[in-house]
Amino acid sequence: MSTTARRVRYPDPLAISPAGSRSGRAVVRLNARASADTFFSEGVVAQLDQWGIERFNFPQEIWIYPNVAMGSVGAAPSEVLAVNILTRLIHARDLPVLIGVTTRRALQLAPRFVEECLASRDRQCRRYAIPISALRAWLAMHR
Repeated sequence: MSTTARRVRYPDPLAISPAGSRSGRAVVRLNARASADTFFSEGVVAQLDQWGIERFNFPQEIWIYPNVAMGSVGAAPSEVLAVNILTRLIHARDLPVLIGVTTRRALQLAPRFVEECLASRDRQCRRYAIPISALRAWLAMHR
């Protein structure tokens, strides 16, 4: 039996249903429970759900601590969020972590990203966004 951690599977946001029209064509429906990954078109979009849990417009692919999901409240969740954002922007991946593969540069830049981009947000907001253009500009400044 393998002791490696299993990768979290997210439901496909575009579920194809064979039932639909009488002509037999498949109907594509947006799954209401899973949001589409719009990171590269919108940047980071986060909002609090009805239970007060932060939900993002992209899945967490990098886990650097066990049982710590990405978020903007707390040191570890903020660091995990920063690493997931920066890993998406820096395409070369060379460092395996608990689950996933990231870059050394993403881990080095994560504390600065948290301080400059995440720590200053208003904690009372139920929704916030960081545009993709701002993310790319921040990364270009810190290369």
